Amino acid sequence: MAEPQPYQRPPQVFISFHGDELRDNFIRYLVWGLRDERLNLFIDRGEANRREIRNVFTKIEDSNIAVVIFSKRYTESEMCFNELQKIHEHAEQNRLLVIPVFYDVSKRDVKSLEGEFGNHFKEMREKYKNDPLKILTWEDSLSSIADRTGLTSEEHG
Repeated sequence: MAEPQPYQRPPQVFISFHGDELRDNFIRYLVWGLRDERLNLFIDRGEANRREIRNVFTKIEDSNIAVVIFSKRYTESEMCFNELQKIHEHAEQNRLLVIPVFYDVSKRDVKSLEGEFGNHFKEMREKYKNDPLKILTWEDSLSSIADRTGLTSEEHG
């Protein structure tokens, strides 16, 4: 007689995205689809204040998979950059599988900081010009995550 297998909980998936841009359309459908597959999900519901950023970071640390949805306005959000930086840190330690999704932006726009995506990054660069280390860390995280195999909205609808 075979031994019973220990219970394995489904993977925890963290989704990083620009809320104002995607929450009411793409994210809603993505969440429905992933929950139908019985995955545990965490999406930030606007926990942007400093006290609650620790909760977001804990969710990233507890996750097995992170889905980063790059969109035109992703680089408008300091919160998105904070999440991306933490995701990058854990991915580099092989503690997190990262899947980039290029939603209405090209991989080239993200890597080269071009188009509307790049214009928003230039605004953030100006806003944080007195903190060049932060900007360099964000650029490194963007480049590293964008280099990974991912999905594009043009190819996958």
